[in-house]
Amino acid sequence: MIKPGPIVLCLAALLCGCGGAQTQPAETGLRDLKPSERPGLRTQLIETMVDAKAYDSAVPLLRQALREQPKSARLHYLLATVLRERGRLEQAESEFGVALTLSPKLGLAHTGLGMTLNLLGRHADATASHRRAVALTARSGRVHNNLGFSLYLQGNFADAEAAYESAIRADPQLRIAYVNLGFALAAQDKIKAARRAFSQVLTPAEVTNNLAVAKELRGDDASARNLYKAALVLDPGLKDAITNLSAISAPEKTEEER
Repeated sequence: MIKPGPIVLCLAALLCGCGGAQTQPAETGLRDLKPSERPGLRTQLIETMVDAKAYDSAVPLLRQALREQPKSARLHYLLATVLRERGRLEQAESEFGVALTLSPKLGLAHTGLGMTLNLLGRHADATASHRRAVALTARSGRVHNNLGFSLYLQGNFADAEAAYESAIRADPQLRIAYVNLGFALAAQDKIKAARRAFSQVLTPAEVTNNLAVAKELRGDDASARNLYKAALVLDPGLKDAITNLSAISAPEKTEEER
């Protein structure tokens, strides 16, 4: 069983969100275009800003574009993505729903909704959305990876393993899929296979730290502590191992101290 605690595995870079740089939109380029050409380029510009996490610059353009194109599924998807990355999860869920009402086969919106539902803790619903995304965009490694993570969060480690393997077949350069595969394997006590998966993209010290995390998640604190120490022998400056060892070694607070 996975032990609840301070360690929370991340949904990869796709779920990491923060405010972006103040990028200025290329308004001159838009004005130089014919009116019929402007919406497409503006949407591309907004997509570039959202990908760069330049949300403060993207939002005004998004709002303006949606006033002119209220039935654009792509624009509703982009707005939903910004809302999710800023932590406004219920609003993001609603916007993804609008995008999918307008374009039920927009695979990106299905996976975006799935990621939002994972953040809301509704993992079964999220998995259903991720499966729809896979059916529509089977060649995307990230979509398979997101399905795997949703399955992992439900304790379905064997199916998560299969999804991560599919992610790697679709995109052999997708580093996070190897890491997530390692955790899925370790959760099934396939330690040698987990080490091989981690080793594809991590240093020996990072591999050892992740194996320690896997042990801690399973409630084996003694083994985890030893592995964190071993990771620090390999790399004394490895911040994750320093932090994790400190956390696991700290005395547990009493009810009065809490």
